[in-house]
Amino acid sequence: MKARARIIAEGRVQSAGYRDEVENLALEFGIKGSVRNMAEKDRVEIVCEADERIIDKFLKNVKIKNEIIDVKKLTVKKTKPTGEFKTFKIIREDKDSEIAERMDEAVKHLKGVKKGMYEVRDEVKGSR
Repeated sequence: MKARARIIAEGRVQSAGYRDEVENLALEFGIKGSVRNMAEKDRVEIVCEADERIIDKFLKNVKIKNEIIDVKKLTVKKTKPTGEFKTFKIIREDKDSEIAERMDEAVKHLKGVKKGMYEVRDEVKGSR
């Protein structure tokens, strides 16, 4: 049976590539809808429509935890589908600020990579 779900993902979900991961999963599952950042920096809203069993599988997969993304909580409200979606898309508010935000995050991650490389270098030097 077709269903609609409004999902609020809370945790480290903004500026982490979470919306891209959600979009990829939605495409993989054949789900229609959208994902967007909310005003609260620790929340993302997903609205989706598909068969209820597919949505349930999707929910298990969007609770992502890795070194960058950490979904602490999912709040789900299911309702009747409206059929308003033709595809699944990421809703981006302001293109310029989104780009700047991603650049800031990229710099943070590159600093971590650089630090890790220096640590490995120091270990190698110490073992000679």
